[in-house]
Amino acid sequence: MSTTPYQPLPGEQLKVLHVSEELCLYTFQATRKMARANRGSLGMRLENAVLKPMDHILRANDVFLSPDMDDKTRLSELEERVRLQNKAKHAVHSLTRLAHVMFLLETITGKQYTQIAKKSTSLYWMIVAWRDSDLKRWGVPESPTGKSPSKGSSTDESPTDEKG
Repeated sequence: MSTTPYQPLPGEQLKVLHVSEELCLYTFQATRKMARANRGSLGMRLENAVLKPMDHILRANDVFLSPDMDDKTRLSELEERVRLQNKAKHAVHSLTRLAHVMFLLETITGKQYTQIAKKSTSLYWMIVAWRDSDLKRWGVPESPTGKSPSKGSSTDESPTDEKG
C-alpha cells in the first residue's frame, strides 16, 4: 500500500480547497505531537475547527451557478454561495484565534502556531478573493448607496489582525 496521499490532477481541484487540505494536514500532525493530557480536549477542538472551513468551502463549491439561469435564481444561488464562503472565512478566523489561545497555554509550540497562522491567513484571503471573484463574475445588483450588499469588504481583515 502506498503512503503517498492522493494528488488531484492539475485543474481538478480548487486552489482554495487544496490550501484548506494542507492546513488540515499540518494541524492534524501538530495535534498528534501534543501532550496526551491535551490531545483529547484541546487537540480535538483544534481538529474540529480546522475541518469547518473545508466543509463550508466544499458546500459553497457545490452551489451551481450558470449564465443560463434566470436572474432571480442565479442571485439566490449566488447569495447562498457567498453565505457559505463567508462562513468559511469566519471559521478560519475562529481557528486562528483558537490556535493563538493554545499557543498562550503552551499546548502548541510557537513554530506550530506560526505555521497554522500563516496557512490560515493565506486560506482566509483566498476565500475572500474567491468570493469577490464570484460577485464580480455573476453580478450582484448595486444597492442605492452604490455598495454591494453581500460583499462586506469593509469587514474583511486578516484572521491574525488584533482588534483594539
